[in-house]
Amino acid sequence: MAAVVPAQQVLQAAFGENPQNLQVLHFDPSRGETALCRIFLRRGACKWGDLCRHSHEMDLSSYSLRARRGAAMPALVQGDPKAALETASENIAFVLSGPKAVYDFEDPHVARSFLAPAA
Repeated sequence: MAAVVPAQQVLQAAFGENPQNLQVLHFDPSRGETALCRIFLRRGACKWGDLCRHSHEMDLSSYSLRARRGAAMPALVQGDPKAALETASENIAFVLSGPKAVYDFEDPHVARSFLAPAA
């Protein structure tokens, strides 16, 4: 099993690299019944289309996130990156820096690749 990289560590590094284009997406517990379609979120398409039981309201396919098993995931809300860094929030799902994902709660490889020293 791959070691988990804390979202705070990634946020700190991303602030140093590109603070203007930083986005943080948190799980939104206040929208408990609004589950997102995990496949649509990651691929931009879902084989069930309009018949899917889950929401297709968010598409992060341009960030080349790997699709994971399971149909649904909790709703997400965009948060303030600086506040997320200061509060050490544990409900961070994704950190996006410009055109790339630098943290994915389901894929530790994304954060490790971002934090790895350039060759």
